[in-house]
Amino acid sequence: MKFRILTNLSLKKLVLIFLCFLVELQTQPKEANVYRNLSAALKTPKKVQILDLSRNRLTTLPKEIVLLENLERLYLRDNELTTLPEEIGELENLKMLDMTRNRISTLPKEFWQLQNLEVLLLDGNNLSILPEEIGELEKLSVLDLSNNQLTTLPKEIGQLESLLYLELSTNKLVSLPEEIGQLKKLRILNLWNNPSFKSTEQDIRKLFHNQEINIQKSGCQSCE
Repeated sequence: MKFRILTNLSLKKLVLIFLCFLVELQTQPKEANVYRNLSAALKTPKKVQILDLSRNRLTTLPKEIVLLENLERLYLRDNELTTLPEEIGELENLKMLDMTRNRISTLPKEFWQLQNLEVLLLDGNNLSILPEEIGELEKLSVLDLSNNQLTTLPKEIGQLESLLYLELSTNKLVSLPEEIGQLKKLRILNLWNNPSFKSTEQDIRKLFHNQEINIQKSGCQSCE
């Protein structure tokens, strides 16, 4: 298995791969129910599979979201959310959650009950801590934590055995937990622009054993 810590030359390839993944992910059958208004969705809650509330200047997500028991994909991009209601954890069919560019600084403990979540996008928020409960999302295949304030990752990150893509660019990471080497399905890891990252190339190679690793050359003190 090949594993890459991205160089600048491979960023374009990453973007292509990821965009292809998202295009496939977002392609829906004609009969899929897409809603862009929560009030309308609540009129026929059991029919709602996809809800897009992006760019609505939301500061809170109504608790009534829990009534959408068949919801599979929830888009909350470009709002002003700082957290989510506890009820979010009851959406047991949710597979994708996009909270890109909000103000999320914390998530309720109930959030980590989303056992079927496969894609979690938290790019551009205010997270400084990733709780150990992250390890409970065992079906997660894509995790985007770029452009946050993370300084460490919990060892439980190694429990995400389905993870294929881990985006950690533009944070304040200093090192990686040894347990990250348990991610045997991981194909892409982006550590670009973590200026205080101290782990050497040799350190990272040890974490991933025989996996092929290319160390990112800039934005990392010890990798230059």
